[in-house]
Amino acid sequence: MLTRLAEKGAYAGLEPETPPYLREAWWHPGWIPVAGSDTGDFFCLDCDPPEPERAGQVLLFLADRPERPLIAASLRAWFDRIARDLEAGVYVYDEVAGFDGEAFLWSALQGKHLLDGREGKLIA
Repeated sequence: MLTRLAEKGAYAGLEPETPPYLREAWWHPGWIPVAGSDTGDFFCLDCDPPEPERAGQVLLFLADRPERPLIAASLRAWFDRIARDLEAGVYVYDEVAGFDGEAFLWSALQGKHLLDGREGKLIA
């Protein structure tokens, strides 16, 4: 869906803030969403980074913000960190509310402030 929107020009004129380890694009078709929020933000697997050895890194696509932070070097690294943080009590899952919108960012390399105060429920 995001690729089709980009192809139709939905993101024309929008300037992303991309670090050098990501393609400079508001949305790139090589970013595969793996988890998201009901507000349109997605944790994505990067299948086409500028440096081929970075393939598989995880980034955060924010639908209405220009930042594209690197979350982890790989899904495995990110999930391992989430598991360690869950065991350490950094955050917990609520059966009614789920995780708050920022939960998985606490286990990220950068961008922890980007979902402060944002409404939305994480979906996977």
